[in-house]
Amino acid sequence: MRIISASHGGHSGDIVYGLALARHIAMANACLIDLYIAQDRPCELPPGMQHPNGLQVLMPPAAFEFIRPLIEIQPYINRVFYVADAAIPAEAVRLDPYRNAQGMNLAAGNIASWPGMLYGIPVDVSAPWLNVKPVKAVWPVTMAMSKRYRNAGIDYSFVAQLEGVRFIGLPEEYEDFKARHRLAGLAYHPCATALELAEAIASSQVFIGNQSMPFAVAEGMKVSRALEVFAPAPNVVPTGRGAGTYIYQGALINLLRSWGINVPPESVRNVPPSYIAYLVS
Repeated sequence: MRIISASHGGHSGDIVYGLALARHIAMANACLIDLYIAQDRPCELPPGMQHPNGLQVLMPPAAFEFIRPLIEIQPYINRVFYVADAAIPAEAVRLDPYRNAQGMNLAAGNIASWPGMLYGIPVDVSAPWLNVKPVKAVWPVTMAMSKRYRNAGIDYSFVAQLEGVRFIGLPEEYEDFKARHRLAGLAYHPCATALELAEAIASSQVFIGNQSMPFAVAEGMKVSRALEVFAPAPNVVPTGRGAGTYIYQGALINLLRSWGINVPPESVRNVPPSYIAYLVS
């Protein structure tokens, strides 16, 4: 079968969104993709901003090993390479062309749609581009929240009243979320790889997350998902089946109830009445 080379040099979540274009290329050309991930592109974040991958390069070795199993099982991927930027084939299609684009507002829009917009390719980001099988028993709710891109106005303490909620992500993200929202009993589900993380999300009735890598995975699978929108930089737009967004707590509760999650009225008393008056009758 024909092989087309593609490349990406961004963080893990950006790579997941870039796979939408990789899948499109493979389907349109009846081919497989050799994906080259740059190991030495420098990390250039605004002053004061932190990232779990550190501040040296966008994709350090540990981050690559974490995401590699998820990429390798995709049916449109032939091989995955982790190489120096200079070793990426010149003919490789950049899945992250927006990094060098002039005039791009990277704080808004939809990351998954950016490559198609720049290339003039009709990538259908409403269709799933990640193939992952759920494992084990279904959990009602799985959550992941990074320390970045958070809506501080949301109080998640009501989660303590829900049945079957677990948190995935980094241990420090779990500890931060648990402490911030007084959720001492919140279950933690460690994931050694992005594939395990994807399997956990696929095995959930609902996924709740913010603009971070786990939500990119949920978006790629099109599971029922609720995105906590970071209004100063709304550059993730859930699209297609199961998509939900919220900037107010009442909207999140609406979404959860629409997906069959029982949110007891007494657990949302602190939500502004204008957002829940029609929910607690």
